[in-house]
Amino acid sequence: MLTAQAVLDGAMASPLSALVSIISSGVHTLESTYSKHGSKFPSLDDPYMPGALEEDPALIETTRLVVAAAAQLIATVRLPEDTVREYALSMYIPTSISFVVETSVPDILHEASPEVG
Repeated sequence: MLTAQAVLDGAMASPLSALVSIISSGVHTLESTYSKHGSKFPSLDDPYMPGALEEDPALIETTRLVVAAAAQLIATVRLPEDTVREYALSMYIPTSISFVVETSVPDILHEASPEVG
């Protein structure tokens, strides 16, 4: 599990190194915990299948730290104008998702042949 000490140790390095340390330590914790339970960390290539480990409070906290550190790392290294460009168009996301759901795009893609996707 990612510990407060690991976070503090990382804080003594540069801010970028500290963020990378938090991410690396958290990923190691996630992978080793899944491995101890005889499974691999879920892949984006596989269908989502919730399991008991997703409800583990320690893993939830580790996941939150990794996500927060990754977001902070992106915000730190990305040019501010690139961030503004990305967020400026985010107002279209809810409408796009609504369209995809209302027109059953996931069902259409699911029923399509493997050559389509």
